Amino acid sequence: PDVITFSAAIRACGAQHPTKAIELFQQLEASCSFVADISIFNAVLDAVYLDRAYANKVFILGMEREIYSNFVAWGPTPQLDFHSFSEGAAETAVRWWFEQGMPSRLDDAVVRPSRLELITGWGRSRPMHAKGD
Repeated sequence: PDVITFSAAIRACGAQHPTKAIELFQQLEASCSFVADISIFNAVLDAVYLDRAYANKVFILGMEREIYSNFVAWGPTPQLDFHSFSEGAAETAVRWWFEQGMPSRLDDAVVRPSRLELITGWGRSRPMHAKGD
């Protein structure tokens, strides 16, 4: 098997078989032959996002490996950019943001932001004149 095979197998497990998805991810991690990429992490997070503790652990591992990097932009209105994230990865990232990412930044903030922007797509499905949801 290769990374594509592992990714497909983990996706096939989906949220209906998260334990099997975790087993496959652990097999991949134990292998010296393969390095998990964003497709693997996205597939795992899609399968395990309901297990918040495990999903958070996988997401933090992805951040440590810079698989999920540069998705936070600080400014007067902080932004989370989920263009390369799957649904499970984005949901886990939002939970991480509110539970760990934001509180650590707000401790040192002079001015607290009044809102947060979540960027979820390229906007190609909406006419230019339309407003956001």
